[in-house]
Amino acid sequence: MKFPDLELGFNPGSLALGAAVYFLSPIVAPIAVKAVKVVAKSGIKGGMMLYNSGKKTTEDTIEYFQEITKEAKAEAAK
Repeated sequence: MKFPDLELGFNPGSLALGAAVYFLSPIVAPIAVKAVKVVAKSGIKGGMMLYNSGKKTTEDTIEYFQEITKEAKAEAAK
């Protein structure tokens, strides 16, 4: 496999990009942090809702099997 030849000399485009990132990062970073916080909070809320739904389903299933077990024991005792 042949790797492409890389030019590692001075490139004005790279210098301009680096300068733009340096000067714009204090402006863009807080906005990005807020956006990530909103997305993370939504994900956490969704996970909590899913957990509570699963917990309720598990409780209902346990109650159902306890009733069936109680009925089966009553029938077996006859």
